[in-house]
Amino acid sequence: MYRWLLDTNIIISGLFWSGKESELLELALAEEYKAIISEFVLRETKAVIAAKFSEMADKAETVLNLLVESAEKYPLLSAQEVNQFINSRDLEIDLNKGDLIILATAFNAKAEAIVTGDKDFHKPEINELIQIIETAQALQKLKS
Repeated sequence: MYRWLLDTNIIISGLFWSGKESELLELALAEEYKAIISEFVLRETKAVIAAKFSEMADKAETVLNLLVESAEKYPLLSAQEVNQFINSRDLEIDLNKGDLIILATAFNAKAEAIVTGDKDFHKPEINELIQIIETAQALQKLKS
């Protein structure tokens, strides 16, 4: 069974729009793969819901809670753990702090891939560490 860390943009898209991302969340709920939800992504997702989708927050929170219940949860990494990840691999990757936390979390959680639409992750030096896939690729893997 695949173990994929879901990025915030995938979860938000899946919660609020029908399409590939919502299909991917449904497959996680059906346990067709193991979604990994980090505490960082969960907090970020809740913040986006509160800021941009407050009128639909109750419904989104219900689905998000179901997703979290079916997922493998990964704790928030400390700044020291993120720095240790970066320094131990002598990384020179141009990512913002949040993306570095997600990358370090996925690596520490031994995720097979990060599912994200964030183009900042689609760099050769990141793919050397962990596979980065978009939703369409994830769905293709699940169907093959």
